[in-house]
Amino acid sequence: TPFWLQGFILKTDEELDALQRYCRSVYIDIRRGIEAEYYMEEDLELPSNKSIEKQIKKKKHLIRYLNRIPLRTELPVARNILEETTEQFASFLEELQEGEPFSIDPIYQLIDPMLQSVLRNSDALILLSRLRVGLNHFAGLSVDCCINALVFGRFMGLKGTDLKNLAAGALLFDIGKLKIPNEVLNKSSTLSNSEFALTYTHVEHGVNYLKKDKGIHEDIVNMTLTHHERCDGSGYPNGLNAERIPVFGKIGGIIDCYNTMCTPRPYKEESTPHHALQEIYSLRKEQFQPELVEKFLHCMGIYPNGSLIEFKSGVVGVVLTQNYSQRLKPQVLLVLDEHKKPYTELTVVNLATADIKSNANPLVIHRALKNGADGVNLHTIYSKLDSVLEHFNIELALYNPKISLINRLLVFIDDLMSKLKS
Repeated sequence: TPFWLQGFILKTDEELDALQRYCRSVYIDIRRGIEAEYYMEEDLELPSNKSIEKQIKKKKHLIRYLNRIPLRTELPVARNILEETTEQFASFLEELQEGEPFSIDPIYQLIDPMLQSVLRNSDALILLSRLRVGLNHFAGLSVDCCINALVFGRFMGLKGTDLKNLAAGALLFDIGKLKIPNEVLNKSSTLSNSEFALTYTHVEHGVNYLKKDKGIHEDIVNMTLTHHERCDGSGYPNGLNAERIPVFGKIGGIIDCYNTMCTPRPYKEESTPHHALQEIYSLRKEQFQPELVEKFLHCMGIYPNGSLIEFKSGVVGVVLTQNYSQRLKPQVLLVLDEHKKPYTELTVVNLATADIKSNANPLVIHRALKNGADGVNLHTIYSKLDSVLEHFNIELALYNPKISLINRLLVFIDDLMSKLKS
């Protein structure tokens, strides 16, 4: 063989190719890496949350939540929560890099204010996370994933521990990127094969971080381990198929994919949320579980909150909140007129109740626009949100399905228990 030593570290793809040509078997020193069971595909049996799996297949909601307060009331509170949580999570990451031991308890404390905001109104945080697009740093992107998980979990009707663990998994599933060099993560051109291979190791590093807390829930660990697995077996690190990917990993894969496509990268432009959802939908029978994709699209809407859109008349607006019974008719902030001139008086219009027949320029959505189109910068709207919304009463958007008395009671009890625990 071309190898001089019995026992060495693989450093290049060429060495791996040579090893495969000359050797029938290898020994892995599990003391120097992640536990062997995570690489032994034949023996890898990961536990999954069976109750959530059954709920998804039966297309049922455990709880149907109501928005309890108007968006305008929640927005200033949610913005403070978003900014404080991002700052605190950035500090948490810095402490990890400096050698502090990982613990899940501070993560639950970070998540709780966001959870309470989403329970009060599911539109505020997800709108704000989109409006601040361009905040391209690790802590901010992780918090965005966490918000998507909270909103999606709420939509599916998850309760208590499951909702918190889903959010924690989404916040942490990329934590292993702390071990990847910044020159690779922030490279302005397309990554080489070896650099891609290096980024793939963030899954292993992430699991290693999480398992330092012996009390961490297995759903969070498995979400980190499998959020890059795909139902057709094309994912990594273990090439698991649909039956072997835990449900938290399947959800994490959709959220991570959506967030990645909607985030600007040095080497590629971001997609609009509308086009990102279209791409995920096209992969629903191959890479993602179809039932989950359908639920995710139903949750986010055809044009998700924060989407920059153009009407057939040429008017440009920003989607503020969804009308769950009429997905093509959200509530929209109008920012440019048909001549692409800024409105002197901004208006919020509810497309579900607007009388478009009497309008010479009917407000029918034509297409989604990328951030910056026609000079509209979403982050500028984010920074001026208080003045923009000061004079407008945005209608309280409720979920379309009727809420039974027992579900209202479950929501009340769950909220009360959360307050008692805190």
